[in-house]
Amino acid sequence: MKKIFLLLILPLQFTHANEMCNSSITGELETCTKKNLSASDKQLNDTYKYIMQNLNSPNKERLKKIQVSWVKYKESTCNYTPDNNGSEYLIEKNICLNNATEERLRELSIIKNQISKKYNPIYAEIPYSRKEEDPVWNNYIDLHCSFMKDIFNDLMCTQRNISLHK
Repeated sequence: MKKIFLLLILPLQFTHANEMCNSSITGELETCTKKNLSASDKQLNDTYKYIMQNLNSPNKERLKKIQVSWVKYKESTCNYTPDNNGSEYLIEKNICLNNATEERLRELSIIKNQISKKYNPIYAEIPYSRKEEDPVWNNYIDLHCSFMKDIFNDLMCTQRNISLHK
């Protein structure tokens, strides 16, 4: 098995903590998971806006393309419907969307910290394997990690995302 070294950037300014949704009532769980998703979305949007304000025009265009690719991945991955997932599909969909949003927020936080030079590299050994079966995700990661390598010389982006995405 191949091994790689993961570069973690600290502090990530990723401080959002989700509310624990533990009701047995479907409507309350839907509300709680939607609230968590809204909070994560707001933090992601604020982080994205900060980054866009601090990039030059060509890199803004690249980041927009990456973000569109990520949205396609998120929507294809979290495509829960009542027909396929029963009466609790909104709960499952909100959780999936929130997980994907927090995953993207982690990566945007790395970019934000690189821009503001608030990072402290830490290395950890992790296994490496690519998700060949998910071309939408692979397209997003290829775009994102190319950007990270070109702009920040981030050589561990692909491995970090593959390992943490599981």
